[in-house]
Order: sequence, then structure tokens, then C-alpha cells
Amino acid sequence: MRRASLGAGWAWGIGAVALLLSVWAVLDFLDALREEAARGVVASATAEQAPPSPLDAIELHRLLPDATDDLGTLVRVDGTVAAVASDGFWVRDLRDNVVYVALPSPSRKRRGGAELVPGAAVSVLGVVGLVAPRDAPRIDTTALAVPASAVVVRDVRILPLERGVAVLAN
Repeated sequence: MRRASLGAGWAWGIGAVALLLSVWAVLDFLDALREEAARGVVASATAEQAPPSPLDAIELHRLLPDATDDLGTLVRVDGTVAAVASDGFWVRDLRDNVVYVALPSPSRKRRGGAELVPGAAVSVLGVVGLVAPRDAPRIDTTALAVPASAVVVRDVRILPLERGVAVLAN
């Protein structure tokens, strides 16, 4: 009779240890989730507060020919104005990529009183934005005077930062 009670005691002891280990694992998992959530909140709060630096900008040609995976990325485009539209302008970079820069206000005047005219050298600092299908027909490409070898990027546009368009020379 003594043997049966000794076996039952071991079974209860092992069960109790297994229960304690399970509770400990659940509490450790919940603590890890809380730490992960706290890190995520801190990272997003600092990311929103930090202003974009021109040094962090990527040259647009590195993201082409398909930059739709890089929406919101800070980019820099240096080139010449290929054509001017009512709500933006086309820029042709040194690698013959032509991209549309959407201006927030219909002003053709830029820093220093320089005007956006075809052939003007510009430097644009902005983020990659998607051209919505409803906006694509409104972007006029008839005024573009570019060689046949140029790549006209029609699916993304550049949304310049405040003071992100600099006319270098006319």
C-alpha cells in the first residue's frame, strides 16, 4: 500500500512543477509582449519627431524603374526642367529618367525669384508618391521634349518638401 501512495505523490509533484513552469512561461511571454509594445511606441514617436535630413535622401535613379515599393521614401532629383504644367513640372535627370514633381501651390516662382521654365537646372528634395489612376490623365506629357531613349516615369511622382525645390540656373 505504501508503494501506491509514493507513486501518486511523485505524480502530484511533477504535475505541480509543470503547472508552475507553465504559469511562469505565460507571464514571461506577456512581459515580452509589453516590452515589444513599449519599444514600438518609442520608435514611432521618435520617427515622427525627427525632421527629414537632406543627407538621408536617396537619389531617385537608384529606385527606378519601379519605385512603387518605395512610397514615402525621401529622394533627391537633380536635373533640368523638361516641361512645366499648371500643378507641377517634369524633371529630366542626368540618366534620362523623367519624373513628375507635383507642387502644392500653383506658383512657378521659387527661391531667389527664379522661375521654373523648361531647361532650368533644378534640385528637388521630396518623397515618392503614387500617381492615382484618376490623376494620370491630368498629367500632361505632350509638352515633353525628351529623346526616345528617355524613361518617362508615369506611376510615381515626387512630392517636394517645403522649400524642397531649388532652381539652380536658367
